[in-house]
Amino acid sequence: MSETLYCFEIELIEDLENLLDDFFQDMISDGLKLPTAERHAANADLFLIQYHAIYYLEDASSLRAEKLYDFLGLWYFQKVTNPNSMEIQSILTSLKRLFDYLFQKGILREKDWKELKKACLDKEYFMNRYHEFEAKEAAAQRKESLEDWEDWIAEVADRYVLDEDQERYLDSLINRMSLYEILEILKNLYCAKNRTDNVIRLENVLKKKKEAAHSPRRPKKKRTPTAESLLDHAMAIHRANLVFIRWLDRFNCSPTDLPPEPCSTCVLCDSLLSNLIAKLENAEIDQNEFECGHDMIDFIDRILWDARHDIAANMGLDLRLLAI
Repeated sequence: MSETLYCFEIELIEDLENLLDDFFQDMISDGLKLPTAERHAANADLFLIQYHAIYYLEDASSLRAEKLYDFLGLWYFQKVTNPNSMEIQSILTSLKRLFDYLFQKGILREKDWKELKKACLDKEYFMNRYHEFEAKEAAAQRKESLEDWEDWIAEVADRYVLDEDQERYLDSLINRMSLYEILEILKNLYCAKNRTDNVIRLENVLKKKKEAAHSPRRPKKKRTPTAESLLDHAMAIHRANLVFIRWLDRFNCSPTDLPPEPCSTCVLCDSLLSNLIAKLENAEIDQNEFECGHDMIDFIDRILWDARHDIAANMGLDLRLLAI
């Protein structure tokens, strides 16, 4: 992980911890007993920080119902020792209170708050997931996950390290070439695929919106690319790569099990992004390259999604479960 992304994560978690402190004090002010408030705060911490912040690197405003279903319908059974039905119901009660608090503070939109509250009432689903987990546990023991995701990514980098020629080539890309030249080389090296496997098809689900005849849509004004917008773009794709690696860790995917070619692609592309971020932070990119920089990051994003598809298909995982 780059130093910038690491600092972002630390700051995000500190902000969420402060939010949970305020949540705890609010419950005490409402007259809840100390043990009850502590239990609610601990359950909220499990969801908001241990799950949401760590895996999605997002703040509380991005909480959605589908994440609650993933948290308590899958992640909980993968990460919590000896899960039980009473604890699941306790977590749902705590999160219902947390969502009310976030809505009152203006952090959650009304639509998202209502959907999250509705998910908290779907106890039958979560109990069914618990019983499914119990049945699977009786049939076979779960594999132990790695203690630290940093060990995992370090092992990926060690196993799929670039050879000396590739390292020199990468240094040449970053230090001696313009972003336009790097983009052209990437286009020659990689050809984005038109995927038909492991992809959600929405054409039959989405409804076409009718455009009002008397209210034509005004054309959007094209924004001038800036160093800040380019940095945000690079950080978003860099962050998404980390989210994918942590997602693999959830399913106990060892680096020795992964296909080498797409893994080396992920390492190379992430190295490009990390170096680009460093150059932007040090103001080493010319302004006339900003627009090309966005095109290059878009292309890297397509390359990374191809690599993720290959890795997920090889490991028998459904990439549709990955929310990036």
